[in-house]
Amino acid sequence: MTPINGYHEAQAIQGGGEALPAGGYKCTIVKAYEDTSKNGRPMLDVCLDISDGDHKGYFSRLYRSRKELNDKDGKDTKWPCIMYLLADDEAVGRFKGAMKAIEDSNPGYSWENSGWKEETLKGKAVGVVFREEEYEKRDGSIGVTTRAAWMRNVDKVEEAAVPSRKKMRQSIAATDGIAVDNEQIPF
Repeated sequence: MTPINGYHEAQAIQGGGEALPAGGYKCTIVKAYEDTSKNGRPMLDVCLDISDGDHKGYFSRLYRSRKELNDKDGKDTKWPCIMYLLADDEAVGRFKGAMKAIEDSNPGYSWENSGWKEETLKGKAVGVVFREEEYEKRDGSIGVTTRAAWMRNVDKVEEAAVPSRKKMRQSIAATDGIAVDNEQIPF
């Protein structure tokens, strides 16, 4: 094998690190911006960090670590905790619920009175409930991560029940290599 450029200077990465347990956390909104979903629906991306307790600054540390290891200038490093709030007629109730959680966590703040300006969300407190979610790893095996599930009043979030793990949709491979959802199988 040909030696890899920069091998001697590279920092060894062996995985592991701090894991975030599922549950309710007091958070701060780091940034919020308008975006479009993969399906073309309008949404608000809300970047979060934990602001209190044993895991305070968890996502800031994760961001810095990823930036240092992979992307020195930070241009391609994505914030590790983004809550995607769809912002259309189909999702209006969930969107309003998130805004109410932010308003309840920040006395005197009103999303509507802000003129729907997402930059006014920066620095606001909000409670966030995190749950475990399964995902498919590059090698095809199932991994588990912790992701933001929903927002709550910051004063009540630590009382929130820990939601069950979100499982991947199961599929089976037919002999001809076509994957079929279990829900499509008639037996």
